[in-house]
Amino acid sequence: MTLPPADGRVETVQHDLYSYQIARQTLEQSQGKVFLRVNRVNGPDMDYSEGQIAKDVAEAYCGRYNRQINPVAYGMFSAPGAWVFEGGCT
Repeated sequence: MTLPPADGRVETVQHDLYSYQIARQTLEQSQGKVFLRVNRVNGPDMDYSEGQIAKDVAEAYCGRYNRQINPVAYGMFSAPGAWVFEGGCT
């Protein structure tokens, strides 16, 4: 299945009790690299300690497209209340 364009389009992923939004985007200042931005929709903002939850959500998003999260992607906490994974899905 083809991944949607990296234009910031948002999809929702359900994980445990909460819904999360995933935006797949490129950032001009990063020379066109693809990022997945994960934030919680219904509940408290994500915080620095929720990196594994954010990664699980990103993996579920990639799984929708029969892909996996980039194995060398590292997560970065991004205020306000989001996690960003460089590399997207492979």
